[in-house]
Amino acid sequence: MTALKTAFSCLFLLWTLSAEAQSIDERLRELYDRDAYEEILQLAPTAGKLSDTSLFIVGRAYYNQDDEVNAQIYFKQATDRNPKYATAWFYRSQAGYFLKDSAEAFSSIHRAIAIDANRPFFWSWKGDLYYIWNKLDSALIFYQHALTLPDCPGRPYVQIGNLLSDMDRNAEAIEAFKVAKTKVESDSDEYLECLYNIGFLGYHEGQLPLAEKSLKEFLLLAPTEYRAVSLLIQVYYAQKQYANGDALKPILYSAWRAKKLPKNMSEDFCIDQFKWNGQRVMVYERYVSSGLLYYKHVFYLFNKEGKTELTLQTESSAAVRSGESHYVLGMDKGKKHYTYIQFRFPEEPDYDELKQAVIDVLDGKEKASSSSARN
Repeated sequence: MTALKTAFSCLFLLWTLSAEAQSIDERLRELYDRDAYEEILQLAPTAGKLSDTSLFIVGRAYYNQDDEVNAQIYFKQATDRNPKYATAWFYRSQAGYFLKDSAEAFSSIHRAIAIDANRPFFWSWKGDLYYIWNKLDSALIFYQHALTLPDCPGRPYVQIGNLLSDMDRNAEAIEAFKVAKTKVESDSDEYLECLYNIGFLGYHEGQLPLAEKSLKEFLLLAPTEYRAVSLLIQVYYAQKQYANGDALKPILYSAWRAKKLPKNMSEDFCIDQFKWNGQRVMVYERYVSSGLLYYKHVFYLFNKEGKTELTLQTESSAAVRSGESHYVLGMDKGKKHYTYIQFRFPEEPDYDELKQAVIDVLDGKEKASSSSARN
């Protein structure tokens, strides 16, 4: 009887441990399905021996809390317990990247794909890694392969557009973003990214009606994205639709007064860009409209290194405003300032006349009426 009792006791103990283990695994899975990551982390230290899936779940909980160090510990335990656990290898790769362990990031995604080559997000992440390490041709191949697999998410479509843009293949990038826009949710950040990039690249590629349409839709969805307001103004100016561009300026002035603008737009905003003798000219309008002396419309001429070579600008002073004009044209170059009194403009200059005056000065057709040393 003693031996029999002992045998039954052992069997009962084994059954109890098995039931407890199963209960823990099921509980972790239930919490994971509810995204209850903090509860998972509270339960994990008391859980005892876990299955490969439960180890992965605990790792994901740490990963969601931006604790990649502990996440990686559990991901590695999961793959040690089950070397064919493709998803755990995938997250080992991502955690490795955030831990700045590039060898781990690359080797783990290779393992994941070797186990299951039919998951598009594996290939998309492999593309991301190669993109990050500037191996653009390889990244493009991996993104494109992701598109051939069932249930491909929208991200690789968007990334192909970004990648082609970085490769200066802008016309192809526009087409890629057009496709990507149809593959992502219309209320997602990725959809907005597609719209903005179509607008940006369309503007620089001279596809102005396309750029206008895309940016108008973008601003309907994200009206406080002020960089897009400035870009749409540039699109209108490039089409000589100055009234349409000027109608958008009060949005930026209002945001400036309310201190809502990003830092790079806190003093001025771009209204136009063009080339002069192969050099880039960018035109900015400043918000300031009062003071003894202020600059309002500033044309920046950049050299081949992207540094400012000189500026030409409308200048308003008390002396100028005492007459019939509001601005004269001035130039800052090196340590000298030049005034072109022959060019006078009202408070709202005709942009074509202003731009032509600037070009005439750059072409050397006009001489300064006076010059002085700059402070």
